[in-house]
Amino acid sequence: MIWIECMGPSGVGKSYYYQRLITQFPELNPDVILYNRIKESKYYKAFPIHVRLGSQFVKWNIKPIFFRNIIIQHTLKNIGKFAGFAFDEADKKFIASYFKGTDYLFEDAVLKLKKIEYFSKSLLLYKAHEYFLKENDIYIAEDGIMHQCNEFLYADVKYPKVVFYFMLDHKKLLQNRFNRIKNGNPTYIEATSTPEALEAYVTNYNKVYKAKIEKLRAFGTIDIFEVESRTENCLPALIEKVKNIQQNLIRKPK
Repeated sequence: MIWIECMGPSGVGKSYYYQRLITQFPELNPDVILYNRIKESKYYKAFPIHVRLGSQFVKWNIKPIFFRNIIIQHTLKNIGKFAGFAFDEADKKFIASYFKGTDYLFEDAVLKLKKIEYFSKSLLLYKAHEYFLKENDIYIAEDGIMHQCNEFLYADVKYPKVVFYFMLDHKKLLQNRFNRIKNGNPTYIEATSTPEALEAYVTNYNKVYKAKIEKLRAFGTIDIFEVESRTENCLPALIEKVKNIQQNLIRKPK
């Protein structure tokens, strides 16, 4: 698969632009691609009838997101039983990097536990895409395993082909975090911190984020596509980049 990861510090607007990319390119919705590849696989016929029934509702366009998710979640629960599925040495190196970076932000134990649980689910979802998707399928990850990892210890592991790196001025990033509190949808760290503590956390967090991007850049194997978030040119630049990736796949020798 062609792995593209959306990266950038919390509050930069990754989700906003990700949703607009998927709207622009509905064929690149990762849940839809994964669902279709699961249905095509040799394992699907062995799924329980009540799980497979969901595909009929998807076909009839009745709550398709809900019923696609039932099939995807059943797959994730049972994927360890599928032939050839395994966490390889590269995965173990990536996991080691993740745990190395968990101390960089001086977060409390509860937040660390929440993040580890989320990372575990995200890693399994990534592995499912890796297992089922075909060579030329494009997988765009939002809030994926690269975003969640604060350290990259090894150059010889699997990394995205392209990183969409969203950038925004520090003051605007901090204001976006405070706005989430004001609007009633804060993250755990935003909800449990004083304004002074949150500002100190965000300052360190953004510093750590820039450092990990520079480490990825130093590997020299990843196309890091930088965009200024919340600017007029941001979405058009992303759309053009995706179109170029698609065109390169069309021109790729068979």
